[in-house]
This record gives sequence, structure tokens and C-alpha cells, in this order.
Amino acid sequence: MENEDAQICVLKAGYDLWMNDTQMLSVVVDLLLKYQIVSCAAVANWVFMQEMTADFTRLEMNKILRILCLFLDDLINYFVLLQDLPVGNSTPDDPKDEQACGQVEHRVV
Repeated sequence: MENEDAQICVLKAGYDLWMNDTQMLSVVVDLLLKYQIVSCAAVANWVFMQEMTADFTRLEMNKILRILCLFLDDLINYFVLLQDLPVGNSTPDDPKDEQACGQVEHRVV
């Protein structure tokens, strides 16, 4: 989904459905992030919405923020690895290139 309002609507629907099951709500948000159905920005905006202030101290919000931090940390690590990859005129026989590509493939899997 490209529209952040639509992503927040999906998160609200998931919250309405699983608000009494904290573990399932965390799992749903984690899967929505992993499958790129919602963005990190949409999750952060949803958690800090005015409507959610009453629920902000609940345990599932802490779990969701932790999932969001872990997801962002992984994205930063992937970005750093991709920046370290050589660009342009490298030969496929260069062992350094194969090692760097192997690191990225290993991290993604």
C-alpha cells in the first residue's frame, strides 16, 4: 500500500480485532511490516495518534515499538551492507566481491 492513511486504517482494523490479545497484535504488526503491507512510518504514526493515547501505556504498544526498532535496525544494517558493495567495473572472479555478495545474501535469507 502506498497511501499512509490506508496503512493506518489497516493497523486500526488489526488493533480493533486483536486489542484483547496482545501477543497476536504484536505478531500481526510484525507480519505487516515484514510483508511490506505497512511502512515503519505508518506504524509509528499509528502508535502515537491522539486516539491511541489511552492505550499507549499498555504492554502491546511497547512490544510493537520494540518490533519497529528491530525492523528499522535490520533495514539500516542492510543499507550499510549494500553501500559497501562495489559498483561498476568489478570482475566476477574477485573474491572480495563474492564475499560481500555472500554477506548480503546470507543476511537477507
